[in-house]
Amino acid sequence: MTAGRIEKELKSFGLETKRVDGTGVYSEIHGRSGGKTIILRTDIDALPVEETNGCSFKSKKIGVMHACGHDAHAAALLLAAKILSLNKDQFQGVVKLCFQQAEKIGYGAMQFIKAGLVTVDRSFGIHLASNITVGKISAT
Repeated sequence: MTAGRIEKELKSFGLETKRVDGTGVYSEIHGRSGGKTIILRTDIDALPVEETNGCSFKSKKIGVMHACGHDAHAAALLLAAKILSLNKDQFQGVVKLCFQQAEKIGYGAMQFIKAGLVTVDRSFGIHLASNITVGKISAT
């Protein structure tokens, strides 16, 4: 369901999508000619965790939830995709979007590699961290 929702959003921005190993999602945004090729990558797994809170936004699937911020990670990359797709005349190069499945078991990245999708100049991954002050970023 997560991959389908991501595809729907990307298509609403005028982007084409490709499934990677069933539940991963890949897309590209082409800016003006020339420039570098980069990857923006995030994890999207729903994890086998029982959500026990009473929040209105809690998982509707018993025993599965987007823990570890995976829902926020996907939302952040979708927002970046929307902004970049609306402004592709403002940058050169290609931005590859990788919504990676199976991150926690070390499997998903290999599927993008095997599909030949990660030949790039730079790669950037995102992850939330509750120990970083709001409005700040951390890079490693």
